[in-house]
Amino acid sequence: MLSKNSVIILGLIALVGLSGCAGATGGLEIAAQDAETTAFGNVEVTATVENTADDREQGDLYCEVIVSGKVYDQTQRIAVDGNSRQAYTMAFDIPLSDYNEGGEYRCELK
Repeated sequence: MLSKNSVIILGLIALVGLSGCAGATGGLEIAAQDAETTAFGNVEVTATVENTADDREQGDLYCEVIVSGKVYDQTQRIAVDGNSRQAYTMAFDIPLSDYNEGGEYRCELK
C-alpha cells in the first residue's frame, strides 16, 4: 500500500514522505505528492492525480498527516479530465506543540 521512502526536511520538522495508491479509482492514480510546512506551522499536502482514461473520472482523495501520534485527515471529492493531471492541496492546522517528534504523511485514492 505504501511505496515511497523519501525523507523531506521541512523547517524544523522532519516529515517522512510515504505515498500510496491503494484503491485507485478507474483511470485515476496519484502521480506525485509533497508536503510543506507554512510559516505558521500548518502542513499543506499536495497530491497530483493523473487520469489515464479517455473520459473524465471522479474519486475521493484521502490524505492524512500523523504528528506526535495524532492523526489529522481530510477527504476531498475530485474529478480529473481524461488523459490529464491535476494538483490538489489540503491544509492541516497542526498545533506547534505537536511538532516534537516529526511526522509522516500519505495520500490515497478511494
